[in-house]
Amino acid sequence: MVAEVLGRAGDYFLIPMEDGRFAISQIIWLGTESKEQKFKKVFAFCVLSIGYEKGLPEDFS
Repeated sequence: MVAEVLGRAGDYFLIPMEDGRFAISQIIWLGTESKEQKFKKVFAFCVLSIGYEKGLPEDFS
Protein backbone atom coordinates (compact mmCIF):
# COMPACT_ATOMS: atom_id res chain seq x y z
CA MET A 1 0.00 0.00 0.00
CA VAL A 2 1.35 3.41 -0.99
CA ALA A 3 0.42 6.48 1.04
CA GLU A 4 -0.86 9.34 -1.08
CA VAL A 5 0.05 12.87 0.01
CA LEU A 6 -3.03 15.04 -0.40
CA GLY A 7 -1.55 18.25 0.94
CA ARG A 8 1.49 19.95 2.37
CA ALA A 9 2.22 21.62 5.67
CA GLY A 10 0.47 24.98 5.68
CA ASP A 11 -2.40 23.92 3.39
CA TYR A 12 -5.99 24.57 4.47
CA PHE A 13 -8.84 22.06 4.21
CA LEU A 14 -12.47 21.75 5.32
CA ILE A 15 -13.95 19.10 7.58
CA PRO A 16 -17.73 18.71 7.16
CA MET A 17 -19.60 18.40 10.45
CA GLU A 18 -22.86 16.54 11.13
CA ASP A 19 -24.81 19.76 11.79
CA GLY A 20 -23.99 21.27 8.37
CA ARG A 21 -21.13 23.46 9.54
CA PHE A 22 -17.53 23.20 8.36
CA ALA A 23 -14.31 23.25 10.36
CA ILE A 24 -11.61 25.26 8.57
CA SER A 25 -8.38 23.43 9.35
CA GLN A 26 -4.70 23.73 8.51
CA ILE A 27 -2.10 20.99 8.12
CA ILE A 28 0.71 21.54 10.63
CA TRP A 29 2.90 18.50 10.07
CA LEU A 30 2.97 15.46 7.80
CA GLY A 31 4.34 12.13 8.96
CA THR A 32 6.12 11.75 5.63
CA GLU A 33 8.49 14.44 7.00
CA SER A 34 9.38 12.25 10.01
CA LYS A 35 12.79 10.71 10.46
CA GLU A 36 12.96 7.51 8.42
CA GLN A 37 9.28 8.15 7.55
CA LYS A 38 8.34 6.27 10.71
CA PHE A 39 4.97 8.05 10.94
CA LYS A 40 4.09 8.34 7.25
CA LYS A 41 0.37 7.64 7.86
CA VAL A 42 0.04 10.38 10.49
CA PHE A 43 -0.58 14.10 10.11
CA ALA A 44 -1.18 16.91 12.57
CA PHE A 45 -3.69 19.67 11.99
CA CYS A 46 -5.44 22.44 13.87
CA VAL A 47 -8.99 23.76 13.58
CA LEU A 48 -8.94 27.50 12.92
CA SER A 49 -12.64 28.24 12.64
CA ILE A 50 -16.07 26.59 12.58
CA GLY A 51 -18.94 28.00 10.56
CA TYR A 52 -21.34 27.59 7.66
CA GLU A 53 -19.01 29.00 4.98
CA LYS A 54 -17.51 26.46 2.57
CA GLY A 55 -14.60 28.72 1.62
CA LEU A 56 -11.79 30.47 3.44
CA PRO A 57 -12.44 34.01 4.67
CA GLU A 58 -10.19 36.61 3.04
CA ASP A 59 -8.32 37.27 6.30
CA PHE A 60 -6.98 33.66 6.28
CA SER A 61 -4.71 34.22 3.28
